[in-house]
Amino acid sequence: MWIRCWLERGLACERGSAPPARLETLSVNVAMQRDGRSAVLALVAAIPPGLRSLDIRWDRDDSDFGMPFVSEDVGLALANMLPRGLEKFRLDLSSEDQPGIGDEGARTLFRSLPPCLSELVLDLTGNTVGQAAAAACGEALRSCAGLEVCRLRLYDTGLSNEGLATIAAGLPKGLRDLRIMVM
Repeated sequence: MWIRCWLERGLACERGSAPPARLETLSVNVAMQRDGRSAVLALVAAIPPGLRSLDIRWDRDDSDFGMPFVSEDVGLALANMLPRGLEKFRLDLSSEDQPGIGDEGARTLFRSLPPCLSELVLDLTGNTVGQAAAAACGEALRSCAGLEVCRLRLYDTGLSNEGLATIAAGLPKGLRDLRIMVM
């Protein structure tokens, strides 16, 4: 109820300014709108600290606005708000407008990934991602010893073979589902 009301109005319900304290799973499909960037930043700021599973996707079917809100500050805001106990993280940051979150935003996001992740599904399609982000991704994956599922969509990111090798070098041995998609 809180999330539906929050998304419809772009702010928290009148019943409270924060999500339920015991919320462990949050899955949000953000409808595209002209003020999408500010709505996404507000959503990120409201992520509860005890969350175990977070899934954020964009509903592209309703929009002709593109995705101008996928920017470096969105990546940085997300990185600063990820709960340390997060176990499952699915995030669609695909962008039609490069650089998207950029190398710095991606690097910061990877560095903030909680080490207790068991599942990571991340779409950075269309974002400009360089060696710094690839190195941070490899480090983050290496620190997630319990990671079992890793799916990275890296289409049209400009990532080099060296960057991909850096990411691959960080993959934990316990993976049972690995998908890295590039072109």
